[in-house]
Amino acid sequence: MWGEKINELVETDYAIFCREWEEVQGSKKTAIFVRATSAHLLRMIGHWGSSKAHEARNIHRRRGGIDKSLEGFYTRLTRKLREDWQEKLDIEAQELAKQEAAQRHKGRQAADYLVSQHARVHTSLSSSVVPIAAQPQSVSKRKSFAGRIEFESFAGSRYAAELLKAPNHRVSKDTLLSIADELDASAFTPPLKYLERRDCGEIASHNQKFGSKALTSWHKLASHPNYQHAMRRRLAHASEKVRKRSSALLPATTF
Repeated sequence: MWGEKINELVETDYAIFCREWEEVQGSKKTAIFVRATSAHLLRMIGHWGSSKAHEARNIHRRRGGIDKSLEGFYTRLTRKLREDWQEKLDIEAQELAKQEAAQRHKGRQAADYLVSQHARVHTSLSSSVVPIAAQPQSVSKRKSFAGRIEFESFAGSRYAAELLKAPNHRVSKDTLLSIADELDASAFTPPLKYLERRDCGEIASHNQKFGSKALTSWHKLASHPNYQHAMRRRLAHASEKVRKRSSALLPATTF
């Protein structure tokens, strides 16, 4: 009965979040929105469960400890509810992330085509090399900046979600490898394009020295004991930006 009531509350609250986000604010539901909302809802489930378990413990004490306490039952039920909702929303976020990655890939292809056509037209109209080279370079810089913002939204929200699940607030190596595989499957490669500047030089030097063992993928980077810290540092900084951004994304709702 209590579990069904909590499920109904979470369903209602999630629907309110989505309606507020899509209809009132006019924004499209994205993977980062679902993960930010998921973190908020999971905290609320935990709060409700802790309150119910505390209530059961007090009732048991008032009765002199005669009957069996329901505290453990509510604790286990709360854990199960959190796991079910986390799995459900993780699946939805992953599907949205795949769709967004596909759209980004199509957008990049279109942008590359337009840039190449733009340069071709200018080449035919002008004999000067300097202005022709300058235009694609500025476009490339804008695309690079936009790509880093997209990376932070995708990887940062993914890392933030795993931090919430980690008991010691540290993402395990297996989970890091899982995130690395997702990044390799997306358009955010190679890692050197997205890492912190202070780590890029060290890893570039490693790649030049050990060509056969070059860290050209996120999985290789996460697997290397001496350089996985570079990935953790980048994802941690990205997740912090996502955390600050998500606090502004969520509508103020009283439970």
